[in-house]
Amino acid sequence: MVRNARRGGFTLIELLVVIAIIAILIGLLLPAVQKVRDAAARAQSQNNLKQIGLAINNIGGTYNTQIPPSYGSFPANGPFGSIFDFMLPYIEQQNLYNQYNPGSGGYFGGLSASGTPNPVAATVKTYVAPADSTNNTNSLPGLTSYASNYLLFGSAGASLPASFIDGTSNTVMFMERYAQANLSGTPTQHYWSSINNYIVATGTSGYQIAPPPSGAIDGLPQGCSTAAMMVGLGDGSVRAVTNGVSTYTWYLACSPNDGLPMPSDW
Repeated sequence: MVRNARRGGFTLIELLVVIAIIAILIGLLLPAVQKVRDAAARAQSQNNLKQIGLAINNIGGTYNTQIPPSYGSFPANGPFGSIFDFMLPYIEQQNLYNQYNPGSGGYFGGLSASGTPNPVAATVKTYVAPADSTNNTNSLPGLTSYASNYLLFGSAGASLPASFIDGTSNTVMFMERYAQANLSGTPTQHYWSSINNYIVATGTSGYQIAPPPSGAIDGLPQGCSTAAMMVGLGDGSVRAVTNGVSTYTWYLACSPNDGLPMPSDW
């Protein structure tokens, strides 16, 4: 007797149902994966800013409370460079510091024919925020995803803690910023060794949280993740600044000696 064997496998309708279910699951999973990646990137940026903040505090301990300028000479009668140059020995980059240290009166990276400092095309991992899509370490090594607070460091440097009239825990030292701004036009490239590594906060300027690179405003800091902008404070701590912080409050946080209490949104 011959039995009719049923052919195995899916019918077309069953296959379409399975594909639809898989598509729904992927759609539900992707936002969760993105949130995990975003949180991991913020955590790494927080760690970078923590190392940077501790480096500045260690410099103050080494140089009798003196800390470097955003760009200038340090220590007295020393070489000219950015604050990111001078902190290299304090973030386990002594060899890189020795390689590019020009000595008293010289400039890190040397000077171009026009008399402007040349950038140091060397990637420092601590200066790269993982969520900064504009910091391409392969095509443009030497960029930084962080900026110093010019209201604090200026061109002459500062003293720790004397310059922090409002308190070290209430004063921003460093903040996230895209390594390249205005990618839709002529981009501004921020090298850790160059003069344009700082932000000058004013009462009318604010910050941006994860804007598209084409809309990044060069004079403002940018939070690299979608949730917040990470900033390093004078006591070495790190906090997240969200869109709930007003422009006025942000200015007070950057001003080291305004003598005003921080508003409730800080």
